[in-house]
Amino acid sequence: DAFASGVKRACRKVKIGGPSAAMCDGFMRAFIEHMSNGNGENFDFLSIHAYSDIQYSNTDGKICPENILKRVVLAQEMLRDYNLGNVEIIMDEWGAAAGGFLSIKKNPEMVFRENEYFPAFYFKLIKLIADSGVNIPHMLICLSGQHKSVSDFDGYRSFFTKSGFKKPIYNGYCLAARLGEQWLETDDNDCIASV
Repeated sequence: DAFASGVKRACRKVKIGGPSAAMCDGFMRAFIEHMSNGNGENFDFLSIHAYSDIQYSNTDGKICPENILKRVVLAQEMLRDYNLGNVEIIMDEWGAAAGGFLSIKKNPEMVFRENEYFPAFYFKLIKLIADSGVNIPHMLICLSGQHKSVSDFDGYRSFFTKSGFKKPIYNGYCLAARLGEQWLETDDNDCIASV
């Protein structure tokens, strides 16, 4: 509260939010409740971490984009419970899997970070969030662990291999950046067409 008050006193344009809660729904709910008790004037956004392979209170811990959507929907419901439904949500850290320091050698499932599954996961997540109506203006992928790479395509979270080869998720991000603001109807629910 003191931080928010001081920052807003210095510059009203600065946006303030939090709590960047990773795995503790109770803490996030307590934070939102606190903001709703007369402290919400300095509450511009709710920031959350969302990993599909972490078993939150409403997910199964499997690697699928629907688990991230469930995490986001739960955050939106918490905001609405405290009459803060217009507060935007920022996924300040997201990923198909946590464990930035897990390689294929440590966990063979991390091979998806090296193939076409990851960008397909990302676009499915974009579509799910867009169709949900939840206000998420920013999604920041977490690439921690990339400095651990000792060889190419070793399963760490990164856009590039140790030798600088572009991974499929990098190309997915480049394509996502080119999505237009107007989305077109398609016959396929797993497709995004835009102008």
